Amino acid sequence: MATVGMRGCSRIYEELERVQAQAEKFSIQLRRGSDSRGDQADKAHDLVQRATDMALGHHLQRELQQLVHAEKRFTRGLASMCEDCGQPIEAGRLEVLVGVTRCVSCQRRAEQKAHSPRSYAA
Repeated sequence: MATVGMRGCSRIYEELERVQAQAEKFSIQLRRGSDSRGDQADKAHDLVQRATDMALGHHLQRELQQLVHAEKRFTRGLASMCEDCGQPIEAGRLEVLVGVTRCVSCQRRAEQKAHSPRSYAA
């Protein structure tokens, strides 16, 4: 189990480095902006591209936050326990999903709650 644990930790760090590099790349692209001097179609394309880049940057930021959270749980010895119910997370799930912090049941509930109509009202 210790071997799996050490491998899990190195996988979290590898994934953190990968996502941080991607986030920095997109941050540079967004700061650079657009210098479109073309027609309306070119400007519209640039706006769509910028919106896409911003959405991807937001996704990378959330992914970074999740990996940092998982790394903290790992250093506390909690990596194999579900953060919601406290039950063990299935070994196969831990192997496949880097930085996972919930068992399948709790993850499903969290996703259903996030996509429920009430979660959008505020």
